[in-house]
Amino acid sequence: MKNDCKNAIRYLVSKTYETYAKYKNSISVLSLPGESWEFENHILNHQDYRNCIQQIPMDLQLLCFEKSFRTYSVSNLLDKNKDNNTQYINDKITLNHLNLLKNKNKFLWFDFCGNPSVESLQFLNSSFIQGEKTCAIFTFTLLWRKRDNLPIEIDNLSQTSTNEEAIEIYFKEALKDLNANIEGYSNKITLLWKYTYISSRAPMICLCVTNDATLKHEPALKGQGELVKPDQDITPAAAIKGDLGAGEEMIQQMQESKRSLAAKKAWVTIRANKAKAALAAAQTAPENI
Repeated sequence: MKNDCKNAIRYLVSKTYETYAKYKNSISVLSLPGESWEFENHILNHQDYRNCIQQIPMDLQLLCFEKSFRTYSVSNLLDKNKDNNTQYINDKITLNHLNLLKNKNKFLWFDFCGNPSVESLQFLNSSFIQGEKTCAIFTFTLLWRKRDNLPIEIDNLSQTSTNEEAIEIYFKEALKDLNANIEGYSNKITLLWKYTYISSRAPMICLCVTNDATLKHEPALKGQGELVKPDQDITPAAAIKGDLGAGEEMIQQMQESKRSLAAKKAWVTIRANKAKAALAAAQTAPENI
């Protein structure tokens, strides 16, 4: 199903990558493509553009991970990268996989789409190494059916604020701790952009953090907000408070709406049948006199 807001996020990530790559001659890219390869194909096409049209060669390493064998077995990434630096790996991504990235310029899209779990958030602390220029993007759901894998800080914060606010506060505190050991403002890690949107399944949040000066000095990329189509009637993700209760309440309302619609249709059908019977009786009445 076409999802305009998710497509907008993919486009934003691609534009962020183009700006990031502008003055670099080597980049390692890591992604979790799932069943969509728009971003990865854009990366490979951008390399062809650099090499063939701009005549500015770029050494690109692209690593893609997929933990589901079913998804992995039916997906394929066209091998446009002639130097075989493109890898599609059937494995759950771990911190050890970061050691496979060979370049000091790293563009990482952790499109987890699940909870902001303790395990997933370890990549925030481990992606930034002194002397390297990194852009890391994280995607999480805002509808937490299970909470036992959340960091205690996010779990506690979400009791008095929205799930979106809890994640944003957690990220800002984490960046504050990371920046405490980094000298020079130009090397500091900042939250570049943050957007929420409704996917086909749940409200989502996507955040981009970076220590790259080129990105930090590009005003067109800075921003935050709720991605909502002009004709979208669904409550934006940022307005959904709390945890499972909010999600269950929303689902219950949808189910009640469906039941109400079904009852209304049944009532209309009954009225229509009665009207038909009355009309038939009226038409046959003269014949019986």
